[in-house]
Amino acid sequence: MKSDLPNTLTNANQLCVECGLCCTGHLFTHLTLKPGEEAKADFLGLEHSDPAAKIRLVFPCHLWNGNCSIYAHPSKPNICDAYQCGLLKKVTAQQVDLPEALKAVRQIKQVISELEPMLEGKPDQAFLKRLIDQVSSLESSGHGNADELNFRLKAGVVLVLFKKYFDRREFKAQRPVSNEESIP
Repeated sequence: MKSDLPNTLTNANQLCVECGLCCTGHLFTHLTLKPGEEAKADFLGLEHSDPAAKIRLVFPCHLWNGNCSIYAHPSKPNICDAYQCGLLKKVTAQQVDLPEALKAVRQIKQVISELEPMLEGKPDQAFLKRLIDQVSSLESSGHGNADELNFRLKAGVVLVLFKKYFDRREFKAQRPVSNEESIP
């Protein structure tokens, strides 16, 4: 689906609007808002929580509809612009062109679409949380049938692609560190 935003988007903006893996809960389970941004989140109807007094946007974002529907909105939370994945940094530095970056995003989304039906848990929970929980559960059981092994293989591919393209260094193993540690 194409974005309804103006055609004047930069390559970096277009990548963000069309990718959305941050917003959909594929790269993060949540992001922490800066103090005072609760009003922005409330104004846009974004779901947020308050674990240990750190206000967090909860993913998946309900305003994602195949592309980011609030990218150009002046009241979006600052974190929506602050995070820059490895792929975005490469596009901005002109090390990777936009068509190549979008091809990588499509490749990752294809593997995700194959993995999604195999995931346990509620579909309204962040993909990343369900993925990590299920991989951890299978690893602790110590055995697996062909379906479980196929799931673990696809999960490994997704985590490798996340690390390769999105610079999620915490994906060294199957379990990521907390999201606060990876966000500037």
